[in-house]
Amino acid sequence: MKGCRSFTDQEADLIMKSFAGNYAARDRAVFAVGRYTGERISAILHLKVGLSAWINALTKDAVLTADDFVFQSRKGQGPLGRVQYHRILKDAVEANELTGKIATHSMRKTFADRVYEALGRDIFRTQKALGHRNINSTVQYLSFKEADIDAAVLAM
Repeated sequence: MKGCRSFTDQEADLIMKSFAGNYAARDRAVFAVGRYTGERISAILHLKVGLSAWINALTKDAVLTADDFVFQSRKGQGPLGRVQYHRILKDAVEANELTGKIATHSMRKTFADRVYEALGRDIFRTQKALGHRNINSTVQYLSFKEADIDAAVLAM
């Protein structure tokens, strides 16, 4: 989502702890997959089990097939919707009184920031990690902090 920002590590930790209710484990898993893989929310929510033997070992009373969605809706008739997950994430953000424009795409932007730093601020390898065809798309993902810019200018 254009204009949303990434999460700080502290904010991401707060959000992970905020999910509650019957679907808290599912909601934490969606957030973790988004945060640590950088995948788009639509792709995350359409993941299918595939590795049914491994998943079945984790379930207690249900038998899953390879065609079942990993992140099912409450009704169990399809994947959790991206709009619904946006609402879930928004509730967690509000519960922690976080500010700024935050959306499901913030998970991907957080991944982009982390990869960019881990690669020594190499924008071209970050572009590859994000799967962008155009370097301008990658630039839009990265959160250039005003404090970093101010510090660089003052250091000159």
